Amino acid sequence: NEAAPKQKVMEYLYDLIGKSFPTLHRSQAEIFVLQCFTRARQPAEFQQHIRDFLITLREWGGTEDYFYEEERQSALKEAQSSDAQWRMQVPGLVPIHDPSRAAEGDMDDV
Repeated sequence: NEAAPKQKVMEYLYDLIGKSFPTLHRSQAEIFVLQCFTRARQPAEFQQHIRDFLITLREWGGTEDYFYEEERQSALKEAQSSDAQWRMQVPGLVPIHDPSRAAEGDMDDV
């Protein structure tokens, strides 16, 4: 199962960023890690995401978590959608009777 190692890497990065940047709020770190994985297959977007994160660290340092809740939810949905699309493209990764296959027809338009 590929999800377990990916989840461990995401948790490790989240912990590492939290320890490395103590002024950064948890939601900001979570958004950053999720979007890193979402953009991992698009090098230009990934590189821009890293740049944006570094600028954010430099400019703001930290703000309240609730300011980032909407962005955090959006990043979570984007990461889940990206992962689901990728899994559907790889034959045998999603079992035939998996509930996520019900939406497979809807994904043809993406």
